[in-house]
Amino acid sequence: TIRELITNAVETSIPLIEGGQHKLGINIRDDTLSLYVDPNRIEQVISNLLNNAAKYKQPGEEIEVSVSADDNELTLSVEDNGIGIPEDALPTIFEMFNQVERNMGHAQGGLGIGLTLVRQIVEMHGGTVNVSSTENVGSVFIIKLPILTCDSAAEKNRENKNKTDSRSLRILVVD
Repeated sequence: TIRELITNAVETSIPLIEGGQHKLGINIRDDTLSLYVDPNRIEQVISNLLNNAAKYKQPGEEIEVSVSADDNELTLSVEDNGIGIPEDALPTIFEMFNQVERNMGHAQGGLGIGLTLVRQIVEMHGGTVNVSSTENVGSVFIIKLPILTCDSAAEKNRENKNKTDSRSLRILVVD
């Protein structure tokens, strides 16, 4: 269920959240919702967004995770009231090795690949990720994922097996 995914992601991120004495709010409108996703990868997405929210804010501020769904789409948002992202950096925020220069003191050794992974994992699941932000006010990352029933997921798998993909694959190993 979506609650399990968020709970596992929070467990991974709790050292940064508690270390910054942040307040974490979780608002799930339907916690019985099950998704046909790779749970480890979606947990990684949520954890990455939580980690960024915890890193790029002053101690004691709030982070809010919200989940809602309609008939065929789940919307998950991670919102913070941290330092925000400058408007001129927003178009490239999901690019590999991209880091906002003025925020480098908060990066804590980051390489600038986390948000690229977030985007790629979400897109591999047929979803989208967007960000809106205002400097010194905060950021909100919004993920939209299709809700697939077991039947529609099986059909999608059959379609994918029938397609031939001639693209080459690239592998990035980060140690």
